[in-house]
Amino acid sequence: MTDENKVIIEIVDPEKLGREERKKLVDEIISLSRQYQKIMRLHLDVSKNHVETGEMDKYYYDVALDDLNNLFIVAKTEGNSPIIGYTYSEICHKHDDLVSPPFIIVNEVAIDDHYRKNELKQALMAKIEEIAKIKKIKQIVIDVHEFNKESLEVYEASGFKTLIRKMIKTI
Repeated sequence: MTDENKVIIEIVDPEKLGREERKKLVDEIISLSRQYQKIMRLHLDVSKNHVETGEMDKYYYDVALDDLNNLFIVAKTEGNSPIIGYTYSEICHKHDDLVSPPFIIVNEVAIDDHYRKNELKQALMAKIEEIAKIKKIKQIVIDVHEFNKESLEVYEASGFKTLIRKMIKTI
């Protein structure tokens, strides 16, 4: 996927993480999440909302790692290098207006700007689909911003269809 190194896609097993590994993973997730949030603020009328919240973000992801319904999948190069991408998804068991449980909702996808984003997105989404098939889950849901044409193309090419469009008017 990259010109230099082989990329490894793996499911995070929080029980196998030592204290320092867990802290490092949370910090790396926050770093990638902030890259995405900065891009979002460029395209949307969004305040600095929760970028740079430090300890709150660390707590949020640390707790999320322990929820058995959450799936964290990371992309990294060989060795002990930082992660270069991740997805944070949730297995939902409650009814939704448009999809029947159980389903997976992809909450976050973030990839380091220095890597081929489309290929990594495809690989991360393929891993989520693999997990869904193993768990006999029939639907995966993801929200994508309208400005994110590149991601829309990747997800549509992977078989995702638009179900609803959320609109907002700022007054």
